[in-house]
Amino acid sequence: MVRHSPAAVLSLFCFVAAVGAEEAPPLPEELLGEWVVVAAEYRGERPSAEIVAKLAKFPVVVEGDKLPLPPLSYRDDSGFFIDAGGPLAVRCRAKTSAAPKEIELVLQDGNVEFRMLGIYAVEGKRLQLCWQHDGRGRPKEFRTTKEPSQMMFVLERAAKGS
Repeated sequence: MVRHSPAAVLSLFCFVAAVGAEEAPPLPEELLGEWVVVAAEYRGERPSAEIVAKLAKFPVVVEGDKLPLPPLSYRDDSGFFIDAGGPLAVRCRAKTSAAPKEIELVLQDGNVEFRMLGIYAVEGKRLQLCWQHDGRGRPKEFRTTKEPSQMMFVLERAAKGS
Protein backbone atom coordinates (compact mmCIF):
# COMPACT_ATOMS: atom_id res chain seq x y z
CA MET A 1 0.00 0.00 0.00
CA VAL A 2 1.31 3.43 -0.91
CA ARG A 3 1.36 5.97 1.94
CA HIS A 4 0.88 9.66 1.23
CA SER A 5 2.42 12.46 3.25
CA PRO A 6 0.06 15.13 4.63
CA ALA A 7 1.36 17.47 1.91
CA ALA A 8 0.50 14.92 -0.80
CA VAL A 9 -3.01 14.48 0.58
CA LEU A 10 -3.39 18.25 0.76
CA SER A 11 -2.32 18.56 -2.87
CA LEU A 12 -4.96 15.99 -3.84
CA PHE A 13 -7.64 18.07 -2.17
CA CYS A 14 -6.53 21.29 -3.71
CA PHE A 15 -4.44 22.80 -6.43
CA VAL A 16 -5.09 26.28 -5.16
CA ALA A 17 -3.92 29.86 -4.82
CA ALA A 18 -2.04 30.83 -1.67
CA VAL A 19 -3.58 33.61 0.39
CA GLY A 20 -2.49 35.70 3.36
CA ALA A 21 -3.58 34.91 6.91
CA GLU A 22 -6.59 36.84 8.12
CA GLU A 23 -8.85 36.46 11.12
CA ALA A 24 -12.19 35.11 9.90
CA PRO A 25 -15.50 35.92 11.59
CA PRO A 26 -17.43 33.03 13.14
CA LEU A 27 -19.48 30.90 10.78
CA PRO A 28 -23.27 31.34 10.71
CA GLU A 29 -25.20 29.60 13.50
CA GLU A 30 -26.83 27.19 11.02
CA LEU A 31 -23.41 25.62 10.30
CA LEU A 32 -22.27 25.23 13.90
CA GLY A 33 -22.44 21.93 15.74
CA GLU A 34 -21.69 18.29 15.01
CA TRP A 35 -22.34 16.74 11.60
CA VAL A 36 -21.91 13.24 10.13
CA VAL A 37 -21.02 12.50 6.49
CA VAL A 38 -23.81 10.59 4.68
CA ALA A 39 -22.60 11.02 1.07
CA ALA A 40 -19.60 12.30 -0.86
CA GLU A 41 -18.61 13.02 -4.44
CA TYR A 42 -15.25 13.86 -5.98
CA ARG A 43 -14.78 14.86 -9.64
CA GLY A 44 -18.17 13.37 -10.57
CA GLU A 45 -17.56 10.02 -8.82
CA ARG A 46 -19.09 8.70 -5.60
CA PRO A 47 -17.20 6.47 -3.15
CA SER A 48 -18.62 3.11 -2.12
CA ALA A 49 -21.07 2.72 0.78
CA GLU A 50 -18.19 1.16 2.73
CA ILE A 51 -16.04 4.29 2.35
CA VAL A 52 -18.99 6.57 3.27
CA ALA A 53 -19.57 4.44 6.40
CA LYS A 54 -15.90 4.97 7.34
CA LEU A 55 -16.26 8.72 6.75
CA ALA A 56 -19.27 8.76 9.08
CA LYS A 57 -16.94 7.73 11.91
CA PHE A 58 -15.18 11.12 11.66
CA PRO A 59 -17.50 13.66 13.32
CA VAL A 60 -17.39 17.08 11.68
CA VAL A 61 -17.62 19.52 14.57
CA VAL A 62 -18.00 23.08 13.29
CA GLU A 63 -16.95 25.72 15.85
CA GLY A 64 -16.13 29.40 15.38
CA ASP A 65 -14.55 29.60 11.92
CA LYS A 66 -13.28 25.96 11.94
CA LEU A 67 -14.72 23.14 9.84
CA PRO A 68 -12.67 19.89 9.84
CA LEU A 69 -12.86 18.04 6.50
CA PRO A 70 -13.10 14.24 6.63
CA PRO A 71 -9.97 12.51 5.25
CA LEU A 72 -11.32 11.25 1.91
CA SER A 73 -8.73 10.88 -0.84
CA TYR A 74 -8.60 9.33 -4.27
CA ARG A 75 -5.77 7.44 -5.92
CA ASP A 76 -6.24 6.66 -9.62
CA ASP A 77 -4.99 3.07 -9.35
CA SER A 78 -7.22 1.99 -6.46
CA GLY A 79 -10.05 4.51 -6.11
CA PHE A 80 -11.22 6.17 -2.90
CA PHE A 81 -9.56 5.62 0.46
CA ILE A 82 -9.53 7.12 3.94
CA ASP A 83 -6.25 8.84 4.76
CA ALA A 84 -4.67 7.59 7.98
CA GLY A 85 -3.69 11.17 8.87
CA GLY A 86 -7.23 12.04 9.93
CA PRO A 87 -9.40 15.09 9.26
CA LEU A 88 -7.94 18.25 7.74
CA ALA A 89 -8.27 21.43 9.81
CA VAL A 90 -9.94 24.13 7.73
CA ARG A 91 -10.81 27.75 8.51
CA CYS A 92 -13.86 29.12 6.73
CA ARG A 93 -15.80 32.25 6.08
CA ALA A 94 -19.33 32.31 4.72
CA LYS A 95 -21.42 34.72 2.69
CA THR A 96 -25.06 34.07 3.48
CA SER A 97 -26.45 36.81 1.21
CA ALA A 98 -25.43 34.99 -1.99
CA ALA A 99 -27.63 32.42 -3.74
CA PRO A 100 -26.51 29.73 -3.31
CA LYS A 101 -24.74 30.64 -0.07
CA GLU A 102 -20.98 30.89 -0.49
CA ILE A 103 -18.13 29.54 1.60
CA GLU A 104 -14.38 30.01 1.41
CA LEU A 105 -12.27 27.20 2.84
CA VAL A 106 -8.66 27.88 3.87
CA LEU A 107 -6.21 25.05 4.56
CA GLN A 108 -2.79 25.59 6.09
CA ASP A 109 0.25 23.55 5.04
CA GLY A 110 3.18 24.81 7.07
CA ASN A 111 3.48 28.55 6.44
CA VAL A 112 1.39 28.46 3.25
CA GLU A 113 -2.38 28.83 3.16
CA PHE A 114 -4.53 27.51 0.33
CA ARG A 115 -7.98 28.84 -0.55
CA MET A 116 -10.89 26.93 -2.09
CA LEU A 117 -14.20 28.49 -3.08
CA GLY A 118 -17.48 26.71 -2.52
CA ILE A 119 -21.20 26.82 -1.93
CA TYR A 120 -23.34 25.39 0.84
CA ALA A 121 -26.97 24.84 1.74
CA VAL A 122 -28.63 23.85 4.98
CA GLU A 123 -32.05 22.28 4.66
CA GLY A 124 -33.46 20.99 7.92
CA LYS A 125 -30.85 18.66 9.42
CA ARG A 126 -28.88 18.31 6.16
CA LEU A 127 -25.83 20.28 5.01
CA GLN A 128 -24.51 20.18 1.45
CA LEU A 129 -21.01 21.54 0.99
CA CYS A 130 -19.41 21.68 -2.47
CA TRP A 131 -16.13 23.36 -3.42
CA GLN A 132 -13.66 23.80 -6.24
CA HIS A 133 -10.00 23.07 -5.52
CA ASP A 134 -8.22 25.67 -7.65
CA GLY A 135 -9.21 28.77 -5.63
CA ARG A 136 -10.21 30.58 -8.84
CA GLY A 137 -13.81 29.50 -9.27
CA ARG A 138 -16.73 28.14 -7.35
CA PRO A 139 -19.30 25.43 -8.19
CA LYS A 140 -22.66 26.66 -9.44
CA GLU A 141 -24.63 23.63 -8.22
CA PHE A 142 -24.41 20.75 -5.76
CA ARG A 143 -22.67 18.21 -7.97
CA THR A 144 -19.04 17.92 -8.93
CA THR A 145 -17.14 18.12 -12.18
CA LYS A 146 -13.92 16.37 -13.14
CA GLU A 147 -12.39 19.58 -14.50
CA PRO A 148 -12.08 21.87 -12.73
CA SER A 149 -11.62 19.49 -9.83
CA GLN A 150 -14.46 19.72 -7.31
CA MET A 151 -15.56 17.88 -4.16
CA MET A 152 -18.83 17.63 -2.25
CA PHE A 153 -19.91 16.28 1.12
CA VAL A 154 -23.50 15.79 2.25
CA LEU A 155 -23.76 15.79 6.04
CA GLU A 156 -26.55 15.35 8.59
CA ARG A 157 -26.74 16.73 12.10
CA ALA A 158 -25.41 14.23 14.62
CA ALA A 159 -28.07 12.83 16.93
CA LYS A 160 -27.99 14.41 20.38
CA GLY A 161 -26.12 12.26 22.87
CA SER A 162 -24.26 10.22 20.24
